Amino acid sequence: METTNLHSFRLRLREERKRLGLTQAEMAQRGQVRPQSQTLYETGKQAPGLAYFLSLAATGIDVCFLLTGERASGERLSAEENSLIDCARDLSAEDRHALMKMAIAMSNLYGTRGKKIPLLNPGLLTDDETVKNQL
Repeated sequence: METTNLHSFRLRLREERKRLGLTQAEMAQRGQVRPQSQTLYETGKQAPGLAYFLSLAATGIDVCFLLTGERASGERLSAEENSLIDCARDLSAEDRHALMKMAIAMSNLYGTRGKKIPLLNPGLLTDDETVKNQL
């Protein structure tokens, strides 16, 4: 990397790490490098290699932002989120429907993002309401 690019890269790397609430050691672990290497990257004394960026990308870190300063379009999913989606795809339509209702209910009760998730189809709860009325 050129000196000016390395300077702006190191600032973005530190900014992204702090935005994610990670320590240098935790970021190093995600990038599969030693903590000392992470420090060198953030101080601009050394440029990381391709393996570092691939490791960060695999953990859901926005490598596009690190390299260009522009956020990737759309929110990237973490490995855990991708795994959840893969599991949901293996379910029957009826089970996916039940999983969606449960996820929406749990998110609205326990979610930390501070926003309620509206039901995509208000008729989703019809069966449950019918059961409640019969009790």
